[in-house]
Amino acid sequence: MILYNIVKEQIAARQKKRIERARAEGRSEGRSEGRSEGLAEGFQEANTEWIEWFKRKDAAEAAGEPFNEPSPAEKSQKENRS
Repeated sequence: MILYNIVKEQIAARQKKRIERARAEGRSEGRSEGRSEGLAEGFQEANTEWIEWFKRKDAAEAAGEPFNEPSPAEKSQKENRS
């Protein structure tokens, strides 16, 4: 009976370690997936900003108007300095 309890405790401890390891791997995988999604969304936002900026620039040039709006890159640099 004593041996049974010892073996039972060892099995429970191993199962607990497996569960903890699986959870840790899941969290790591989730972080990686979230980072990839965040980068993709950020890239899309930056792309959209540039496309809209070029449209405004082209429209101003076509109308013969001056265009002195800073590019998204210049805006970003200015914000990072502040």
